[in-house]
Amino acid sequence: MTVLIAGAGIGGLTLGLSLHQLGIPFKIFEAVREIRPLGVGINVQPHAIRELFELGLEGELDKVGLRTKQVAYFSAQGGEIWREARGEFAGYHWPQYSIHRGGMQMLLYRALMERAGPDVIQMGAAVTGSVDTATGVEITLADRSTGETLGCAAGSVFVAADGINSAARQALYPDEGAAHWGGIMMWRGVTRGPSFLGGRTMAMAGKRDCKFVCYPIEEFNDGTCLINWIADRAMAEDYVWREQDWNREGRLDDFLGVFLTGRLIGSMCLRSSPRRRVSGNIRWSTATHCRAGATGG
Repeated sequence: MTVLIAGAGIGGLTLGLSLHQLGIPFKIFEAVREIRPLGVGINVQPHAIRELFELGLEGELDKVGLRTKQVAYFSAQGGEIWREARGEFAGYHWPQYSIHRGGMQMLLYRALMERAGPDVIQMGAAVTGSVDTATGVEITLADRSTGETLGCAAGSVFVAADGINSAARQALYPDEGAAHWGGIMMWRGVTRGPSFLGGRTMAMAGKRDCKFVCYPIEEFNDGTCLINWIADRAMAEDYVWREQDWNREGRLDDFLGVFLTGRLIGSMCLRSSPRRRVSGNIRWSTATHCRAGATGG
């Protein structure tokens, strides 16, 4: 039995590690030629961390992420509404982690290379289609940058872990169409600033159509931390930036004024952010946009 996997993101790499642990042959096909630590912060919930701990990655996760102690909700004026413990601090057997998405992906990639060797991933090979065969499945491959066909690969099972724009899903469900925009624009960034609310708190302020989320993803010895923040705003249906793009460079002027009114908790993050490092992203309302148990942005 050989498992073919499209995509060396968090999902594909975790699946590869699990299959290696079980002694099941597999091969990952990744469209890009080099894996880089892209993205900013995500929160990984206890049910996902359980699986990563079973893979022996607890020590590595503690090196690149923080165990979240609580989540706190505030009004747009800064008044506390509610707070509650998270993960192991709420009685679970496993913690919740606030972690850099790229740092987590590189952790998984290094672990897979050390355990299974470099031959288990074929870089620069995008999966363009799949067909069932008498013995399993056959996938077709291509170089996305040149369009060159790279032949086929045969296996027993095919798993598509190639993201929201999955070519495999598009081939299986050609009438499904593109993901539907949920109406929320997200500006994301990281800022080094003073530790807040005990140093392990995920804070949310505002309401659904105008919300600010921030949490530390790395801490330093001088009492500061690297704060991941997300500024959410509901936009009109015809908003010019509704096209999906997780890496578009954003401008603070596009949203800063709204989030600095009153006593919004995120004002410290936004005031000190280098303008060139803010990225504008769109949240999509689709059940297929999953990130290995990660929630909260």
